[in-house]
Parts: sequence; structure tokens; C-alpha cells
Amino acid sequence: MCTSLVLETLDGKHLLSRTMDFAFILEANPTISPRNYVWQSSTDG
Repeated sequence: MCTSLVLETLDGKHLLSRTMDFAFILEANPTISPRNYVWQSSTDG
């Protein structure tokens, strides 16, 4: 089960983090997306 954590900074910004709980090692590539970023999936068109 994945776990998420949201922190609020002193200036009111929010930081979201999430674990990736798997029974095997993944070659993960964490990414950082800026606010209002529109995700375009290559499979969704």
C-alpha cells in the first residue's frame, strides 16, 4: 500500500510526497512537475 504525506511550509505552500511500496525493486524515475503543469500521456493522445 502506498503512503502519501503533505507538508505545509511556513509561507503556506504545500509539498506532496508519496512512497512506492512494492515487493520488488523498481527502476523508478521520480519527477517534479511545476504547478499548473498539464500532463500529456502518449497513450491517451
